[in-house]
Amino acid sequence: VRVDGMWVYMYSICVSLLWVRMLRVLSVSKRVGPFVVLVVRMGHDISMFAIVYFTFLVAFSVLIRGSMPYNYEDCKGGRDEELPAKCWTMWWIIRTFIQASGGEVFIDDMKTDASVLGFILLWIVMNLLLQ
Repeated sequence: VRVDGMWVYMYSICVSLLWVRMLRVLSVSKRVGPFVVLVVRMGHDISMFAIVYFTFLVAFSVLIRGSMPYNYEDCKGGRDEELPAKCWTMWWIIRTFIQASGGEVFIDDMKTDASVLGFILLWIVMNLLLQ
């Protein structure tokens, strides 16, 4: 039987929920139970941190993207594989995520003083305050 369309997604969601339900079965175990309970109780703290982190990430992405001129000439023609990364649709948030996680600085893309100051503020907030 071949399943197409939305049913594939529904099946994958059901299987995922079955694996999550397996945590409940494991929580009864003497060896694994305390670890499962610990991870489940930490879930609230981790989700609150993720909400704050991604809120700051989107805010700084918009700040840095809005303060930089965008050159459309670099993104004309060619297939998707041949275009530079800065022409990707989600590059503005991917670049900021890489910068926030302590990776590449992308100083060549920052052509204005406001974008450099935005990056400095991003680095201070994301690396010193949140980590």
